[in-house]
Amino acid sequence: MPSNILPRLLPPDDISVADLINFRLPEIGKWPFSEKITFQEDMVRCEFFLRAEIPPEPYVEELRKNVGQAILDGKISMRDPRTTNDRLPLWVIEFWWALHRVHSSKMEWSEGKNWIRKKQEAGYHQRVFRNIERQLNILPWNKLLHGPAAGVGRSTKHLLRFLSDDEWLSDALVDMMTAHLASHLSTNQQYDTIIADTSFSDAIRSAKDISYHNQPHDYLQKFEWRPCRRLYAPMYTKNHYVAFEINFHTRSFRWGDSLDFKQPALEHLVEKLQWWFRERFGGEFRNDGPNLPHGQQKDLVSCALFAINTIEHNIFGHTLGIANLTQERARWFFLASESQICEPAVPAGVHASNEQAGPSHATHSNINALPPGQRALKQLARACTISIRKQAKVFIKKPKLRQEKVQQEQAEMEAIEGEMLKCKRIAHEKAEAERMECERTARDMAEAERMELEPVEELTYPDEFLTPCLVRPSQHKKSPGPAPSSLVPAASSQPSPLANTSIAGFNRMSHTAADTTKTRWFMERLEQFDIPHTVDLEFIRHPDYPSLRVVSRGRLVVSKRTEVRLRLWRAQYPGVPLWYLGIRCLSRGLDWQVFVPVPRLAAPTPRPAHLNDQRPSLCWEGGVFREYETRVRAMLDLPFARRFLSMGGIAWRIALHYGPESLFAAALSGPSTDAYLHGHASRIGGDIDDVVTNDDIALLLGTAGCSSLWPPPDVFEKYQKWQGEWSHEWEAWFQKRLRGIQNHDRSLFLNRLNWIKHRRRYTTNEYYNPARVGSDGHAAGLCTQADLLYPPMESYAALI
Repeated sequence: MPSNILPRLLPPDDISVADLINFRLPEIGKWPFSEKITFQEDMVRCEFFLRAEIPPEPYVEELRKNVGQAILDGKISMRDPRTTNDRLPLWVIEFWWALHRVHSSKMEWSEGKNWIRKKQEAGYHQRVFRNIERQLNILPWNKLLHGPAAGVGRSTKHLLRFLSDDEWLSDALVDMMTAHLASHLSTNQQYDTIIADTSFSDAIRSAKDISYHNQPHDYLQKFEWRPCRRLYAPMYTKNHYVAFEINFHTRSFRWGDSLDFKQPALEHLVEKLQWWFRERFGGEFRNDGPNLPHGQQKDLVSCALFAINTIEHNIFGHTLGIANLTQERARWFFLASESQICEPAVPAGVHASNEQAGPSHATHSNINALPPGQRALKQLARACTISIRKQAKVFIKKPKLRQEKVQQEQAEMEAIEGEMLKCKRIAHEKAEAERMECERTARDMAEAERMELEPVEELTYPDEFLTPCLVRPSQHKKSPGPAPSSLVPAASSQPSPLANTSIAGFNRMSHTAADTTKTRWFMERLEQFDIPHTVDLEFIRHPDYPSLRVVSRGRLVVSKRTEVRLRLWRAQYPGVPLWYLGIRCLSRGLDWQVFVPVPRLAAPTPRPAHLNDQRPSLCWEGGVFREYETRVRAMLDLPFARRFLSMGGIAWRIALHYGPESLFAAALSGPSTDAYLHGHASRIGGDIDDVVTNDDIALLLGTAGCSSLWPPPDVFEKYQKWQGEWSHEWEAWFQKRLRGIQNHDRSLFLNRLNWIKHRRRYTTNEYYNPARVGSDGHAAGLCTQADLLYPPMESYAALI
């Protein structure tokens, strides 16, 4: 088939569902003719064969079956009884077939939209269904899935199965749901918990006998070497999904079956699971049976939703069971569609969890990710192409009309080419301006490096440098005991040899922030965000900029609360690069983590003792407070401790107080030797960053038995007063507890349940609710809205 036919007359796969429903297609005829279409040996004698009606689908399907033999018989054209003098080319059959496929998809999406309207009329949750209707205006109707659920043949059309009361949910949809759950694991849960998709079940079920596991399986081996406590997965048996929990610490497993009936397929699956345990883990695991808390299914098609609900309940505390299946289908359609509306920040590379995904740097195929000149060019070309499609006339017989059509298209193409040349000129001028700006920045950086090499004693700084003196790394001393607060250090950082770093040079955010429509839009919706009395705390001091190195290339991993602030700051200070904002994030208690590519070392290096040491909890006997302060200061002197600062929140504040002065600069300058020399690292694909274990976090929190001096990070993150950055209120609370620690007040030790009750917390639904100001869901919703209103010109998942 000629390549220029389908793109002109069929809707592109990436137009929205609403645009597809409104797209005009040739109608399907009833075919009243008694004579059939026949294959001919005559030459093609038709330039404009396109008709208002196409033959019915069964007729076209029969032609597709017979065309192969017709070609072998020497036929090269077709005779249509409606136009007896024309001879159509044989590839018209495939064109008709493609039109039928689009007709079918258009009808299915129309039925899905009608389902939404019927549910609204029936009184279901109005807001949920209104949001879904809005999504249909921007959701591509048949674009290939991106993210962890991507696969051959998987497109957004699969999402239609959610918009029905009786459709079985495919493995693609199950994978999209598990990917969403994995993306919401907290920092602690990421080290303890894996949420696997259907690939795990497929890998287990593919075993024919126990010898299948004699060699490592390409997919299963990632679970064999990665240390974790629990693995959750929806496991497929015969036409049914069951939620499984595997506990690697207790060497046991259990499951939750929403139908609660004994089936041979499930028993066979358990046997194959034990094969894996015996061969790869040195023995069978304890079978605890169907004891995983789960809801009860009352139909025959909702097992996937109940399996996901079981996993969601046992990890996040979500309500057990599904009271309203219609609303649950709508909820998951909204969440799954949201991940497909915008291009992925990080293309997926593995299925197991949200920790391991993609190449080192994000790529953007959507036009919003292109430079301004190219984006304008692409938008113009697309607009003109759509205009041409709308004006294309299928029935052109008369030569005069045909000539006018050709002339019109030529004029439009000439206009496009003229605009393309204009856009190229503008893009060239912009690139030249950027090059000159880069040269000026390079000169500034060279000057900053020259200043760094001069003797420290001779350095003097203007008033905007908030710390007036430098301390050489060789003169480093531990921070003093619990004073009002330990300050952000002024020490110079030694950059990681594998990280691309840039020197901060000077305070690039000292001038007045820009006041634009975009910044006001953010400020109005963030309400209490970035108000002077809640930030810029007195105890926070930036290091000296000429000596501060910051990682400027790598994979950026931040929470939505941090991302929404980065978007505002980039709008307020458009000349400040994204990497520079890491200084502000670590000065305000925001999370900021950058993964960088790991080098190939010439030879392995001995692993230091501190990476093998156990860190037992504090001993209640004797001076528990003295032991805590001694041990936590010693740990924060270790190379990997920089990770505590980049975690943000309560871990950031404790590390800032007890850590050495060099910790702040180390947190910005890239992975430590523990990560890139000794493999003590968190990984995303081939990129690494420092990692802290659960024992490390427990020591930082002052854990003694089941109690701790400070709240666990995952509990702290859901306190309603915590909106993503440190404030005066939180500092007053922190100083009050410090005074209690100095006074050896043992009542400060609280167990997890008491920490949960310590302050009002978001429920799981509230935490992810876009309407709850200050929550993670609110920040995520603002990012999504901002993408639609103000398409980003950069990725917030990579520093490039």
